[in-house]
Amino acid sequence: MTFFNFLSSNGQLILLFKRKLSSPDYKNVDEKFRIALIDVETTQIASEDLKKYGNALDKVRLAYIGPTINTRPYLNLQFLQAILKFHHVKIDDINKIVRELWLLTYKGERGWVQR
Repeated sequence: MTFFNFLSSNGQLILLFKRKLSSPDYKNVDEKFRIALIDVETTQIASEDLKKYGNALDKVRLAYIGPTINTRPYLNLQFLQAILKFHHVKIDDINKIVRELWLLTYKGERGWVQR
């Protein structure tokens, strides 16, 4: 195989691949991948949060099985504090995401009040 035959065959392959990449199947593939990646990561985060929430609910349910006062079960204060702490952490996570999206949207302009 001569050098010119090598270039010719590779040039044909390049043209073939360029045609294939410009087909409808591959059009906007970067954007489609980005959207799919966001969906996957969001689903994973939501799944982890649901597991944590389920575990917290299990602890609360176990707390209700404990002693009773005036024939009514009472909620252990530690479990209530754990639920409130979990809620606070999740709200902080949401606030961070909103702040990041705000910065991305308005390119660094600050328009929120920090606590």
